[in-house]
Amino acid sequence: MLGGEQTLGQRASTIRVLELHRCRQVTDEGVRAVTHLTELRTLSLNQCVQITDEGVQALHPLMSLTALDLGALPKVTNDGVQALCMLTNLTRLNLAYCEAVTDDTVQDLMQSLPFLSNLDVTKLDKNLCGN
Repeated sequence: MLGGEQTLGQRASTIRVLELHRCRQVTDEGVRAVTHLTELRTLSLNQCVQITDEGVQALHPLMSLTALDLGALPKVTNDGVQALCMLTNLTRLNLAYCEAVTDDTVQDLMQSLPFLSNLDVTKLDKNLCGN
């Protein structure tokens, strides 16, 4: 325990990396609960299988994000991923195994995210990888 809610609130503003991968009980509501961490640089939601497009769309206040891991989120579609276009500081994005995301949406992301240098699209729409 950090010593009370006030201390926790003060400490939360300094969090730069938040790893929630494989936390299968994290929901869209849980994602919304971390959007006040405006200094967050890295967020991993890999395999948080309860998260839907609504949760991904809620990430828009996190403009400082440079790395985002959304791998293996079966309920996330093009609608959710399209909202990431406003996170223009992203340099790394993992969409691996988000099988409902198509190559057209990935192309839109690549055009909208000027600093994106690392993109994982393993096991997405067949056309993207030429399969």
